[in-house]
Amino acid sequence: MVRSPQTCAYTGWSSFEYPVGAASLAALDDAPGTPRNAAGIAVGLGLNRAAPNGVAPTFDSDVLLSGRDLVNRALDEGTPFVPVRFFFRGYSPALLRWPMHLFAPCKRRFYFVGANVYELDLAVFLRLNLARHSYTRETVYSHCSRFRGMSAEARRAEYDKLVASMRNGFNPHFPLRVMLRRDFGLRDMLRDGHHRLLAAQEA
Repeated sequence: MVRSPQTCAYTGWSSFEYPVGAASLAALDDAPGTPRNAAGIAVGLGLNRAAPNGVAPTFDSDVLLSGRDLVNRALDEGTPFVPVRFFFRGYSPALLRWPMHLFAPCKRRFYFVGANVYELDLAVFLRLNLARHSYTRETVYSHCSRFRGMSAEARRAEYDKLVASMRNGFNPHFPLRVMLRRDFGLRDMLRDGHHRLLAAQEA
């Protein structure tokens, strides 16, 4: 991957290019000096660390770092999804980021979340193999404390409600959350939403 002056301000980037909805990209503002005719599309994430104790976080805005012409062409040609590389600003210096990947208490408390929710192509998303856990209808919610003590039949009934709700459309208030982990060779992984991902395939 070739870095540009626009992306050099970011400390990390996604392991993969994600199939993002062209319409959601078109709504982003351009970063200063964004090359319109770049070979690829890049989005800089306006991130904010998860606020403790229910404090409402504030965000910078996500911006388009390159590829405005490619986004416009996709809209003109009716192409719903286009490949995007995400860039982010993590903890600096890098030495501070290393323990975040090793210790669960650090990972749970010290992380940044994005300002926007993006529509992704489900088929391509599945091929990226981001899920940390593999669930089936027989094992849904088996590791969730909220459903601890429920019978397998009761857990499947809750899951069937989730599948039925998704047939009416995905709720953007409950998105899949992907960890962008392009530090020290670590790959992106799904942080939250494994059951929603399974349900989306059935819906």
